[in-house]
Amino acid sequence: MHLKIAVLCMVGVVSAIAQTASTDDSSKAVVYVYRLKMGSGPPPNSPSVYCDEQELARLQNDRYFSIRLDAGKHSLRSTDEKSVLQLDVKAGQTYYIRGEVVPVKLRPRGRLALMSPEQGANEVRTLQPLPSDKVKDRNRVLLDPPK
Repeated sequence: MHLKIAVLCMVGVVSAIAQTASTDDSSKAVVYVYRLKMGSGPPPNSPSVYCDEQELARLQNDRYFSIRLDAGKHSLRSTDEKSVLQLDVKAGQTYYIRGEVVPVKLRPRGRLALMSPEQGANEVRTLQPLPSDKVKDRNRVLLDPPK
């Protein structure tokens, strides 16, 4: 009898945790940041990516990572500090940001561009997750597969 009660309590706790986790995901926006294998410019091979001036990761060719953001305004940039992407994200929405390396005053700099959901989803599906040693903010960066 005690075993049945304990099992029922555990099932209730697990169910509550699962429900909370799914609620948390739907209350945030999902942002995939990626870099294509070809045509993404010269070195640096791993330009940093920042969200709200916090370094997230070092982006490599043919790789992606994702972050969950609270709804509202956020700024994203790479190593070209003058090229800042301002996003007003909505809860439950998915965004795709492609990183590229471009010459700025004859020096290569990372730059980010917001892509359409269709194009971004198609491009991310062909990529691999970023190696974990390139992640700088382990609390915010996820290496989950694209949906």
